[in-house]
Amino acid sequence: MRYGLCAKGIQELTEGVYCMRLARSGLLCVLGFAAMCVLCGPETARGDLRWHSPKKEVVRLRLIALAWNYPRSSFFGNEEIFIAEKELTKDESQLVKLVYYFLPYQPRLSDEGLHYFTVHEVQAFKDHECEETWRIF
Repeated sequence: MRYGLCAKGIQELTEGVYCMRLARSGLLCVLGFAAMCVLCGPETARGDLRWHSPKKEVVRLRLIALAWNYPRSSFFGNEEIFIAEKELTKDESQLVKLVYYFLPYQPRLSDEGLHYFTVHEVQAFKDHECEETWRIF
């Protein structure tokens, strides 16, 4: 009977050593990963993007007319198309086509009303594929 107790004690001791080795190796893995993160630094991933985001500029404009208004979607992005007057200088302006993209939870630009004297300051970019002649409007 004495041997049975010793065998059981040895088995518990062996399981305890195994658990300690497992915990130690887990701790070493975590410390190694933390050291690797600290040594590599916070660099951002730079993939080979095939497109470049267009450069946005601040544009001051007045809305003249709503050219096209699609039915509002509750799942996808929406858009409104306006004819606007872009302010180049204090005395000079240019007519432009403004395509306003918005999400379902955002308000429409036309909800504010088409007040000519209201100057909207927006960040926009010029889309060369979107250029059209005035005959279309």
